[in-house]
Amino acid sequence: MDKISIPWLTICVCTCTISGVGTNNIALGKPATQSSVTYGGTANRAVDGNRDSNFWRRSCIHTLHGETDQWWSVDLLSIYRIHTVRIQNRGDDDGFKFHDFEVEVYKQSPGHCPGANKTTCASHPGAANLGENVQLTCAEGTIGRYVKLLKLPQFISSPEDALTICEVEIEGVLVHQCLKDRQFHKHAGNKMQSSNPTNTGLTRAECSRRCYYDNGCYGINIRVTDDECQLITEFDSNTLADDSGWNYYRLC
Repeated sequence: MDKISIPWLTICVCTCTISGVGTNNIALGKPATQSSVTYGGTANRAVDGNRDSNFWRRSCIHTLHGETDQWWSVDLLSIYRIHTVRIQNRGDDDGFKFHDFEVEVYKQSPGHCPGANKTTCASHPGAANLGENVQLTCAEGTIGRYVKLLKLPQFISSPEDALTICEVEIEGVLVHQCLKDRQFHKHAGNKMQSSNPTNTGLTRAECSRRCYYDNGCYGINIRVTDDECQLITEFDSNTLADDSGWNYYRLC
């Protein structure tokens, strides 16, 4: 076993292994986000299990028109070796908007961990056909938790361009997470303002350990005066703010 030393916390972890068989659609019902929303086309529609390719039957996502950074992402909540990504394109008139896209995979949250390393699963040059269910086979050794679908910005030229698709299905094999890849990074004099912080009442070490093993936790606030600890999760809105009475520890 390897020992990982973190401020005030030592954790023993086992070597990463891959187990089980491929699971059908590991993206189904998982937390999803996207660069923006318009026409009510929220990110969760792409993991609702409904392949209906008609946007107006409320099964497809839609970002703002003309964005230079158009993306959709899903958190699989565990680490997987990812084999296949299937994407259902719209079958109505706006299906032409799905073109020149790439699928990226991250072990760490690209939104919360600056510089998170990515693996490119696959790229798709040109446009998908109307109503097409595009199947992409990931490059060998594609392992991660976060799967991000993005339109390549160099091909976004029209002010009417947007990312709009109807379903994303992912197949993969569960991997026992390599905890040695994750570390706490201190932000002194800062506090993550969360819409739903969890005040644990635990010691600093116990609080850190709980966050470390919780897939939904990506950081902790520690109050300077008494070590009061707050767990910060993926699923609430958060803003990092100056606060000399606290230190924030980001888990990446």
